[in-house]
Amino acid sequence: MSWVSLTKVRLLNCRKATFMECDISSWPSILSLFKFTFEKYGQIDIVAANAGIHGHERWLEDIATENGELAAPDFPAITVNLIGMLQSTFFAYSSDV
Repeated sequence: MSWVSLTKVRLLNCRKATFMECDISSWPSILSLFKFTFEKYGQIDIVAANAGIHGHERWLEDIATENGELAAPDFPAITVNLIGMLQSTFFAYSSDV
């Protein structure tokens, strides 16, 4: 399991708001979060797309697959800090969840 999947935000339930776990780097996880919220409340008043991690990307290292081929690079900080924020913002502005 990559450490990106461990950057999930874990919150607790309270009276007027419901918080749930969401892997900000996962489109299905964000979709599930927004669907749940619309089903429960009918609207979303605010989205704080502020998840972030410190990156440990290996920009210049060649990483090989089991077959000895060059593996696709993994950029967890970019996935969480940029892509996750953009995906959250997309859902926040979309009315078709």
